[in-house]
Amino acid sequence: MLRKIKILLAGLILFLVVFGIIKDKIFDTAQNCKKKMGISSSYLSREANIFETPRTLVYRLYFWSIIPMGELKISTKPGDSNTVFTAEADSAKSFVERFIAAKASVESNFSTKGRLPYKYIERTEVNGKIKEKEVIYDREVLLAIQGKKKIRIAKDTIDPLGAFIQMLTLSLEKGKVVVIPFMSGGDLYNFKVTSLNVNEGIEEVLIDIKRANLTSSHGGSLHVWLTNDNSRVPLVFKSWTPVGYASVVLDRIVTDKRGPQ
Repeated sequence: MLRKIKILLAGLILFLVVFGIIKDKIFDTAQNCKKKMGISSSYLSREANIFETPRTLVYRLYFWSIIPMGELKISTKPGDSNTVFTAEADSAKSFVERFIAAKASVESNFSTKGRLPYKYIERTEVNGKIKEKEVIYDREVLLAIQGKKKIRIAKDTIDPLGAFIQMLTLSLEKGKVVVIPFMSGGDLYNFKVTSLNVNEGIEEVLIDIKRANLTSSHGGSLHVWLTNDNSRVPLVFKSWTPVGYASVVLDRIVTDKRGPQ
């Protein structure tokens, strides 16, 4: 009986592994996301750049391609003097929700003039307990101010979400590395971006994140597939993490028809 149970478990694990690989390689692809969203060349050509288009990109998060880990929303809210970008992860309707109710969000406020962030906010909520951290960028005196803490920065240093947004604005050459410095938790990091390939209107980008101190190995990397046009819609994210394989797949696009306020 024990032997049969072991064989059954081994078969189940093998099935899940094979199913996960098939889902990752065949279904959770940038091409399929583009078709599912109904994104065509004519739609893309009408889309304004990322600072001017009010929209929310809704993604599904997966662990090993088959275990649902929640939802990610990346929102753009343009205005006359600033554009607010928000990324929010929610464990609702996921495997994690069985054990813990968690939300996390980051907000980057970009000035319309110069298109650099002047304020960055991190919020976390775990089982109803909320924590918030705010960083103000004073580019006149080159300081990042978090409460009573002041950190000297370069003029173009930004926050983690701001680095991702700035990456979307780049016109990349294949194989060329672009480095965007950003600050997180008081430490300086380099956001290294490399364009790997462009195929059928979709660009594959490798992102390497490392601390500015080269003696440290702290950081990570991920592949991003995004539309290769002015809309720059990220379709799929995939990365090997210390605990396993993670993927983020675009589920739907919500566009604010009202336009900038």
